[in-house]
Amino acid sequence: MTHRTTILLGALAIIVLTLLAYRALPPRPFAADDFQWLLGARTLSFDEMVRSAFDFNQSHFFRPLVWVVFWTQEKLFGITPHGYHAVSLVLHLANAALVGLLVWRLARHSGQTALLAAALVALHPAPFEAVVWVSAQSELLATLWLLLMLHAWVGQRVLLASLFLALALLTKESAIIGLPLLVLLGLWHHPEVRGQGSGVRGLNTGRRLVRYLPPVLLTLAYLGLQLRVERDNYLVEQGGYGIGPQLVLNPLRSLGLLVAPLPGTEHADATWLPVIGALVLAGLLVWLLIRWRATPTNERLRVAVPLGALAIMLLPTAPFSSPPDSRYLYLPVIGGALLVAALIGQHSHYDRTEDERRKTEVHISVFRLSSFVFHRNYQPFLGKVPATATWAVVLGLFAAAVYAREARFAIATGADGSLFTVAAARCATQPTDRVIITGAPIAEVHARAILALACGDTITPIFADTLEMAEANLERDSLVIGFPNGSAQILREM
Repeated sequence: MTHRTTILLGALAIIVLTLLAYRALPPRPFAADDFQWLLGARTLSFDEMVRSAFDFNQSHFFRPLVWVVFWTQEKLFGITPHGYHAVSLVLHLANAALVGLLVWRLARHSGQTALLAAALVALHPAPFEAVVWVSAQSELLATLWLLLMLHAWVGQRVLLASLFLALALLTKESAIIGLPLLVLLGLWHHPEVRGQGSGVRGLNTGRRLVRYLPPVLLTLAYLGLQLRVERDNYLVEQGGYGIGPQLVLNPLRSLGLLVAPLPGTEHADATWLPVIGALVLAGLLVWLLIRWRATPTNERLRVAVPLGALAIMLLPTAPFSSPPDSRYLYLPVIGGALLVAALIGQHSHYDRTEDERRKTEVHISVFRLSSFVFHRNYQPFLGKVPATATWAVVLGLFAAAVYAREARFAIATGADGSLFTVAAARCATQPTDRVIITGAPIAEVHARAILALACGDTITPIFADTLEMAEANLERDSLVIGFPNGSAQILREM
């Protein structure tokens, strides 16, 4: 079997395993914010959508490309969820493929290492919400633009990279990390880092700075725009973001989830997560110090770049006043996959330079630890097991965890879908003027959007705390919908 055939079969296996992990997703109903996006897409013409999308006077976020994407999908798929979930899966698999290709292009690692990086992105359970929640397509799409930006930058296509950065910024605020990532990529990929003479370095300095001018100007312009938008952002006013201990705790929580995505950690609120994250951070810093001392001066920046990339991708999780939702871990998982690939590359490097890795006993100990994790064959507790088999077990466990988390997400958001189903079925057979909602485990703004989509804009929703209060509001052509078992049911009607 040729090397190319092996890589193709490995890529096919990743796709199949990912689709199996998300096999229950396609028919899942919409949830929460999905209905608001769908309502806006359904009621606006193309011209109205464009004006709303690019209106700077936003009370929420300035994400014009998300408007465009939702509007387009609504015209293609209506309010049937299958198509939307298919788009999410395609974006997710495309991102995993781009990460694997980036690993291969940056350091010419083996195809197996690139496949491992892609598999970690495709199957890691921590950011599952980004794939299963339609509203989180903004995470997938912004990541796609950022990865295409990095690929264009590697190919020295500055204007194309700047275009992808602009698209990412118009998709999600977290794309502001694009410029720092380009700087790190320059430190990793530029020939200067590979040991060229000082004369060549001086000649290339000006050219390198000029290359950064377009993305720098784009980022500065976007920052100015965001300062204007965030003055009216209601989430900022309500304290959803801010400065406090979460600036440290949230990245540590996210780092802990990268290495320990155990059951019950979907909301990143487990008290032990920051501790695990701190231990992981300490281990990475020790590794960096050892590698820094053992690396030639002109190669040292390349040692720090993978850790820097992970740190930058953790930053968007920091400002939330509460633990970050799992969808915000999408970029950190990509940073973690790139770091794993870099660690494997460093291990291969030490396989080739036996004398260098014997400089200190401490260094030898760290090498042996990394060998236990990454070497093709090693001696674990029970017999000689190939590392590829170990990674296969890990990825299989990840796939099982993804499936379980998606099922729990569906249960937690089942009230949304059931309300839409009940209201749509009733309004299709008997038009209703008033719907009285009682005991709803749904935000009022989401319930209003659900009823408008199910029954039309003319319906009047009323919210009552108790069934008695709901019955007091009953009139002709009205009904009471409650949630006695967590799912919507018609309790009274006239």
